[in-house]
Amino acid sequence: MQSNNQTFSPVNVYFKEAWTENAIEYLVYPNWTLNQFRDALKPLIAMDFNLEPDSFEIVNTGQQLSENGQAIGQSNEIKLHHLWGKHLEVSFYIRRT
Repeated sequence: MQSNNQTFSPVNVYFKEAWTENAIEYLVYPNWTLNQFRDALKPLIAMDFNLEPDSFEIVNTGQQLSENGQAIGQSNEIKLHHLWGKHLEVSFYIRRT
C-alpha cells in the first residue's frame, strides 16, 4: 500500500514582476499548500521587488490573459504539486495591486 505522505525535494521557481524585466528564482517546496506558499514567499517578494507586503498578487504564467490572468487562490488543502506536479513546472508573475 502506498503512503499518502509524500515528500518532494525543493524546486527553484522563476518569478517575474509583471510588465517589467525584474525577475528572481525562489526555492519552493511542492508539498506546500497555496497558503503556505504565499505566506513563505510574501516577505521575500516584498523585499526583493521593493513592494509593500499587501500590494501585490501572485499569478501563474501560461494563462490566456498573461499578466492580467487570475491570481492564485487561497487554500490550506490544495498543494502545489497537485496543480503543477512534483517538479513545479510553472513560473509566476508578481502583479502590483
